[in-house]
Amino acid sequence: MLMLKNTEHPSDTCIEKAREAIHRYAMFPQDARVLAAVSGGPDSMSLIHVLRTLGYQVEAGHFDHQTRSGESARDAAFVQEWTSHEGISCHMGTAPVSSQAITEGRSFEEAARRARYAFLFDVASRIGAQAVATGHHADDQAETVLMRLLRGSSPQGLAGIPPIRLDGPAPVARPLFTCTREEILAYAQAHGLPFREDASNQDFRHSRNRIRHELLPLLEAGYNPRVRSALVRLGELERAECELITEWAFKLLEHCLSDADTLIRQYFIEAPLALRRRVLIEWGYRHGAALPFAIVDAADAFIREGLPGHSFDLGGGWLLHNARAVTEMSGMPGRESSVKNEVRLDVPGQTTAFGQFFTARILLEPPGGDLRAYCSPQRQVFNADEVGTHFILRRRRPGDRFMPFGLGGTKKLKDYFSGLGLPHGKRDAAVILDIGGRIAWVAGMAVDARFAVTRHTHRIVEVEVSNAAQ
Repeated sequence: MLMLKNTEHPSDTCIEKAREAIHRYAMFPQDARVLAAVSGGPDSMSLIHVLRTLGYQVEAGHFDHQTRSGESARDAAFVQEWTSHEGISCHMGTAPVSSQAITEGRSFEEAARRARYAFLFDVASRIGAQAVATGHHADDQAETVLMRLLRGSSPQGLAGIPPIRLDGPAPVARPLFTCTREEILAYAQAHGLPFREDASNQDFRHSRNRIRHELLPLLEAGYNPRVRSALVRLGELERAECELITEWAFKLLEHCLSDADTLIRQYFIEAPLALRRRVLIEWGYRHGAALPFAIVDAADAFIREGLPGHSFDLGGGWLLHNARAVTEMSGMPGRESSVKNEVRLDVPGQTTAFGQFFTARILLEPPGGDLRAYCSPQRQVFNADEVGTHFILRRRRPGDRFMPFGLGGTKKLKDYFSGLGLPHGKRDAAVILDIGGRIAWVAGMAVDARFAVTRHTHRIVEVEVSNAAQ
């Protein structure tokens, strides 16, 4: 454990920058309960101190990945001891991430991130936190942007780490987003905050560490002493422009589609290249096809220049077919063996399906307050005494019927969508929670009355949905 001596008190730059970032990006209201992810390092220790100083209701969450020959367990003990001394509620989680990564066929970094965020989201839900806060800062952003630039990332990738993420079960906010590592260390010193150093941050087998300790200092010394600021500025510019282009692309796609599988060529051809690329990425995404840059550009050329009657292989089991006025997307024979049309929902647990992130929990008592106010387009509760155990996430099927809550009687899903005036593309993109062969929920829209919670319900299944993390 390191303890920086409390010397001359500098201006609290981190507090002012955090205050401004929370306000600018609308991270959470002043009366919010916030779960701070506390690893024990200087960034997260400063984060929780800053949030408390700003008057937020803060609790700590620490996840032990069971690594570094027991060192991670000592980090956990340090966090638990410090938060107990400070009177901060601390929630602990742990898992053998290295073995899980091997079992799941993932990199350690990916498996660790998934396990850590699943833990934080679960804790946030249990304690009623409005957001999860992490200690990411400006130097993390500079390293991320440079690392992705070297790999040849897309504009979305060059946007780096967003100051707030709204695509998970709870918002993930970065209040120290504009603070530098130097400013954070100065803050920890001024306030006498103890912290632990992670020895793996010096392991040069990880590309991020080589960028941090070798490449960035080299660029600063020989090319641009303010290269970190330039990289952060690049990320900010890319993020703003990507948000705008994505909004335009969604509107263009709806204009171009006559139905989910048919794109009107002329409308597409008239659009600028950047929008055409983003339209193709989104169109493929709706069908479960992840399109790399080379495929996107080749598909763009095929739609604009390909002769009627010709086909183009998108990969992932999907083909484009040119007609005179339209281009159609269809599955190749045998596509069902490689592309899932339905995904089993883990209850309880987290499941990613059709570009959405679902979190399911079992509640032993109803949520407090007004249940109608508690439920939303992104969160619904179901009578677990009625639902059984076979939970499936799927797309709509011909002949689908359900009983929309509050409308009375059964209704064809097709007629329900028509009554909403929903475009065909959005109808086909809708995700349906199927329980025991019946529609229980059209995610984001309507719940089936037969699965509604009543005062006689003993067990409740709660399901939340959001866009999947990129």
